[in-house]
Amino acid sequence: MIPKHPSPELLALATRLIAHEAAQQRPQNSPPLFHVTEKLRNSIARLAGTAGFNSLLSRSLALTRTIVPASQSVQIQLDGSLHGLKELGDRDDGDAVGVVIVSQFLALLAEFIGEALVTQVVFDTWPGLPRQQTAPPEQQ
Repeated sequence: MIPKHPSPELLALATRLIAHEAAQQRPQNSPPLFHVTEKLRNSIARLAGTAGFNSLLSRSLALTRTIVPASQSVQIQLDGSLHGLKELGDRDDGDAVGVVIVSQFLALLAEFIGEALVTQVVFDTWPGLPRQQTAPPEQQ
Protein backbone atom coordinates (compact mmCIF):
# COMPACT_ATOMS: atom_id res chain seq x y z
CA MET A 1 0.00 0.00 0.00
CA ILE A 2 1.68 3.20 -1.17
CA PRO A 3 0.81 6.35 0.78
CA LYS A 4 -0.69 9.23 -1.15
CA HIS A 5 1.39 12.35 -1.32
CA PRO A 6 -1.01 15.21 -0.75
CA SER A 7 -0.22 18.39 -2.60
CA PRO A 8 1.40 21.12 -0.52
CA GLU A 9 -1.90 23.01 -0.67
CA LEU A 10 -3.91 20.09 0.70
CA LEU A 11 -1.31 19.43 3.38
CA ALA A 12 -1.45 23.10 4.42
CA LEU A 13 -5.25 22.98 4.38
CA ALA A 14 -5.29 19.88 6.61
CA THR A 15 -2.88 21.59 9.01
CA ARG A 16 -5.10 24.68 9.13
CA LEU A 17 -8.22 22.58 9.78
CA ILE A 18 -6.62 20.78 12.72
CA ALA A 19 -5.26 24.09 14.10
CA HIS A 20 -8.64 25.78 13.62
CA GLU A 21 -10.48 23.06 15.51
CA ALA A 22 -7.77 22.98 18.20
CA ALA A 23 -8.34 26.69 18.81
CA GLN A 24 -12.04 26.20 19.52
CA GLN A 25 -13.18 26.17 23.15
CA ARG A 26 -13.88 22.48 23.82
CA PRO A 27 -13.28 20.01 26.62
CA GLN A 28 -9.73 18.64 26.87
CA ASN A 29 -10.90 15.13 25.96
CA SER A 30 -12.18 16.26 22.58
CA PRO A 31 -9.34 16.02 20.00
CA PRO A 32 -9.40 18.36 16.97
CA LEU A 33 -9.24 15.36 14.61
CA PHE A 34 -12.59 14.16 15.94
CA HIS A 35 -14.25 17.49 15.10
CA VAL A 36 -12.63 17.75 11.67
CA THR A 37 -13.74 14.25 10.66
CA GLU A 38 -17.24 14.79 12.05
CA LYS A 39 -17.69 17.96 9.97
CA LEU A 40 -16.22 16.28 6.90
CA ARG A 41 -18.50 13.29 7.45
CA ASN A 42 -21.56 15.54 7.40
CA SER A 43 -20.42 17.26 4.20
CA ILE A 44 -19.02 14.31 2.28
CA ALA A 45 -21.87 11.95 3.15
CA ARG A 46 -24.17 14.30 1.22
CA LEU A 47 -21.96 13.87 -1.85
CA ALA A 48 -20.81 10.26 -1.58
CA GLY A 49 -23.06 8.73 1.06
CA THR A 50 -22.03 7.33 4.42
CA ALA A 51 -20.41 4.28 2.82
CA GLY A 52 -18.38 6.52 0.51
CA PHE A 53 -17.18 8.63 3.41
CA ASN A 54 -16.34 5.56 5.49
CA SER A 55 -14.41 4.05 2.60
CA LEU A 56 -12.31 7.19 2.10
CA LEU A 57 -11.65 7.55 5.82
CA SER A 58 -10.75 3.87 6.14
CA ARG A 59 -8.28 4.11 3.27
CA SER A 60 -6.86 7.34 4.73
CA LEU A 61 -6.32 5.65 8.06
CA ALA A 62 -4.68 2.63 6.41
CA LEU A 63 -2.29 4.93 4.52
CA THR A 64 -1.59 6.92 7.68
CA ARG A 65 -0.62 3.75 9.52
CA THR A 66 2.17 3.20 7.01
CA ILE A 67 3.51 6.68 7.77
CA VAL A 68 2.73 7.05 11.50
CA PRO A 69 2.69 3.72 13.34
CA ALA A 70 1.27 5.45 16.46
CA SER A 71 -2.02 5.75 14.59
CA GLN A 72 -2.65 2.00 15.10
CA SER A 73 -4.89 2.84 18.08
CA VAL A 74 -7.36 4.76 15.91
CA GLN A 75 -10.38 2.78 14.75
CA ILE A 76 -13.32 3.75 12.55
CA GLN A 77 -16.75 2.97 13.96
CA LEU A 78 -19.62 1.79 11.73
CA ASP A 79 -21.10 5.29 11.72
CA GLY A 80 -17.81 6.76 10.46
CA SER A 81 -16.71 8.29 13.74
CA LEU A 82 -13.22 7.73 15.09
CA HIS A 83 -12.37 5.88 18.29
CA GLY A 84 -9.03 5.56 20.06
CA LEU A 85 -7.88 9.14 19.62
CA LYS A 86 -6.99 9.54 23.30
CA GLU A 87 -4.39 6.80 22.96
CA LEU A 88 -2.39 8.94 20.52
CA GLY A 89 -0.63 10.66 23.39
CA ASP A 90 -0.25 14.35 24.04
CA ARG A 91 -2.02 16.98 22.01
CA ASP A 92 0.92 17.68 19.70
CA ASP A 93 1.22 13.99 18.75
CA GLY A 94 -2.53 13.72 18.26
CA ASP A 95 -2.59 16.85 16.12
CA ALA A 96 0.32 15.57 14.00
CA VAL A 97 -1.49 12.27 13.37
CA GLY A 98 -4.65 14.26 12.65
CA VAL A 99 -2.90 16.30 9.98
CA VAL A 100 -1.69 13.13 8.26
CA ILE A 101 -5.11 11.47 8.35
CA VAL A 102 -6.91 14.58 7.11
CA SER A 103 -4.35 15.31 4.39
CA GLN A 104 -4.60 11.70 3.18
CA PHE A 105 -8.40 11.98 3.20
CA LEU A 106 -8.35 15.23 1.22
CA ALA A 107 -5.85 13.80 -1.29
CA LEU A 108 -7.98 10.69 -1.85
CA LEU A 109 -11.10 12.79 -2.24
CA ALA A 110 -9.27 15.01 -4.73
CA GLU A 111 -8.60 11.91 -6.84
CA PHE A 112 -12.36 11.62 -7.33
CA ILE A 113 -13.64 15.18 -7.46
CA GLY A 114 -10.55 17.33 -8.02
CA GLU A 115 -8.61 19.57 -5.69
CA ALA A 116 -10.61 22.70 -6.51
CA LEU A 117 -13.89 21.06 -5.48
CA VAL A 118 -12.28 19.59 -2.34
CA THR A 119 -11.16 23.08 -1.37
CA GLN A 120 -14.65 24.43 -2.01
CA VAL A 121 -16.24 21.71 0.13
CA VAL A 122 -13.84 22.53 2.97
CA PHE A 123 -14.60 26.25 2.84
CA ASP A 124 -18.33 25.56 2.62
CA THR A 125 -17.99 23.36 5.73
CA TRP A 126 -15.78 25.88 7.58
CA PRO A 127 -17.02 29.29 6.36
CA GLY A 128 -14.97 31.09 9.04
CA LEU A 129 -11.69 29.50 7.99
CA PRO A 130 -9.42 32.11 6.39
CA ARG A 131 -8.72 31.36 2.74
CA GLN A 132 -5.00 32.04 3.08
CA GLN A 133 -2.70 31.11 5.89
CA THR A 134 -1.20 34.25 7.34
CA ALA A 135 2.55 34.52 7.03
CA PRO A 136 4.52 34.47 10.24
CA PRO A 137 5.99 37.81 11.31
CA GLU A 138 9.47 38.41 9.99
CA GLN A 139 12.32 37.72 12.33
CA GLN A 140 14.50 40.74 13.04
